[in-house]
Amino acid sequence: MRLVGAWDLDPTDTVALARYGSTSMIFAEDGRLTYVVHASGKDQIMLLTWRTEADVIVTDQPSHPREERSSYLFPDDRTLLV
Repeated sequence: MRLVGAWDLDPTDTVALARYGSTSMIFAEDGRLTYVVHASGKDQIMLLTWRTEADVIVTDQPSHPREERSSYLFPDDRTLLV
């Protein structure tokens, strides 16, 4: 699965940085997702689950269950667009 691994927000994407801040997503093969917001001086970490349905990533936060769906694509081997 191409999603497995670590993905960082593009530091040149000023619109996304303004909206989400500096973030990283770490997709584990077993369906765990670690979403990290790199705040000044301290990272904020959210532990989620993930799966795919066609071209959609379905995430859920077990401590506050509610599925979120995001379309995704790979324009090239190094880029994930969500």
